[in-house]
Amino acid sequence: MVINMYKKIIEPRVSETDGVGHINNTTLPVWLEAARNPIFKLFTPDDSFDNWRMIILHTSIDYVSQIYFGTNVDVYTWVKRIGNSSLELDEEIHQSGTICALSNLK
Repeated sequence: MVINMYKKIIEPRVSETDGVGHINNTTLPVWLEAARNPIFKLFTPDDSFDNWRMIILHTSIDYVSQIYFGTNVDVYTWVKRIGNSSLELDEEIHQSGTICALSNLK
């Protein structure tokens, strides 16, 4: 059950577009990081590295559908699981109502 889902709207840039007209796969990790910042702020409100409490041990991305320049994308992030000393996040990237990528972070 998803309790809180965060949404970030991202406008793809020309510089993120590859030679065949879609967004390069190296761009998606940057978008996913930007979308999960509100969750990280819950643990480190001042964004100080001296107080940083989050360590990423694993991240995966499944590329489901191409993403194109010229149409905004919606990145959804939510907490999948909370443990004693860890948490797991899931993220999805959508464009025009289509799921384009799925991500898991531990």
